Amino acid sequence: MSREIKFRCWDKKQSKMFYNKDIDVRLDLDGNLFQADSEVSISDTDLLWNELSPQNIELMQFTGLQDKNGDKEVYECDIIDSQGNIIGNEYEAPALLKDEANLLIQGFGTGTWLTTYKEAVERGCKDA
Repeated sequence: MSREIKFRCWDKKQSKMFYNKDIDVRLDLDGNLFQADSEVSISDTDLLWNELSPQNIELMQFTGLQDKNGDKEVYECDIIDSQGNIIGNEYEAPALLKDEANLLIQGFGTGTWLTTYKEAVERGCKDA
């Protein structure tokens, strides 16, 4: 199985989610963020790259899964309901985690990622 490597990031300063199409997020071989240009355009807002430094963002990777209908991509930190629908993420809708029936998609490299992946598939999520 191969999947496209994509990211999104939560900007702590603006309390806003940016997706791969909005910003060119790249990682070097050590996993550090870098941007070749000193300034990037995000939608209608000009934002200096140093404002999106690792201290100001939470980076999340695309998991290779889609919701049960194949309409939405599942990223780390997404919240899935019992029917396989993405209902939010832990940054924009943390209150959804109070319902134990909802599943938080764990990050790659965590000890619970594989368990989370399997449960998401059991709920109806599909490989992209």
